[in-house]
Amino acid sequence: MLFRICTSLFLVSASFAAKLEAPNNGLVVHEWGTFTSVAGPDGSAIEWLPFYKPYDLPRFVEHLSEATFKSGLRTKIRMETPVVYFYSDREATVAAAVNFPQGLITEWYPRATRVSHGIRWPSVKIMPGHKSTEYLPVENAPSHYYAARDTNAATVATMSIPQQQERFLFYRGVANFQPPLAVKFGSDKTQITATPGQEISRVILFANHGGKIAYSIHQRVAGELSVKNPLSGADAATFPKQFEQILIAEGLFPDEAHAMVETWRDSWFEEGSRVFYIFPRVLLDATLPLSIEPQPTKTVRVFVGRINLHT
Repeated sequence: MLFRICTSLFLVSASFAAKLEAPNNGLVVHEWGTFTSVAGPDGSAIEWLPFYKPYDLPRFVEHLSEATFKSGLRTKIRMETPVVYFYSDREATVAAAVNFPQGLITEWYPRATRVSHGIRWPSVKIMPGHKSTEYLPVENAPSHYYAARDTNAATVATMSIPQQQERFLFYRGVANFQPPLAVKFGSDKTQITATPGQEISRVILFANHGGKIAYSIHQRVAGELSVKNPLSGADAATFPKQFEQILIAEGLFPDEAHAMVETWRDSWFEEGSRVFYIFPRVLLDATLPLSIEPQPTKTVRVFVGRINLHT
């Protein structure tokens, strides 16, 4: 009888320990992306045409086929280039899914299923030892897409036929929710208002006028903040590096932060005034839930909000 009790206790303890140890599978997931919006006169996001610029993605990227629909699409948020990286000490197969209840997925790679108000990759093989780019698709035309590959992340491959390989899972989309910041640009000052209950870890006021860069960085912004517009004279070469340090402080690896800045260097730092901010993680997980099965040991998600001045 005592033996049975001890055996039962051992089995229960082993089962409980297994559950505790299950997440420690050596799998780490990192993701970065952006939410771009345009501020109207009252500071809130207005509808705009996110597809008015030339299409810059490679042709192998899959996308909505309704070209007429996209060309006339008006929306408040353009979710640009989220990429999901995987790190593991051994090969593994996972299922990955993103839910976007307030939005619509418009582009993605590699091939996925259930693409609409979300996206799902039902079977993705993680291959940490495969660092060759030989099987990664490429085209001769230039594209911002390729900069995201320059990291130490594992190669991923779909289990579909034909198999598609990449250094990450990629998707884009649009939505009509209001960002957690309202921004009223003025000639001397800019009024920044965070949504009640939200605290923004970092807000950057940026301006490029005639190639002259100016910026100011503000931490832990909650409620209303009136910011004096930064004066010109900043080093244009220093700011991208400082932006990378901010992304690293938020949890990205240095090569990931560099890849993100390189992806958006042309549009982030072009002529004009804009506000950058770190999208709150709690709000991100509610707005764009990411699910990986089996569950990773650690998941880092860093999204940058970009608010442009309406002109």
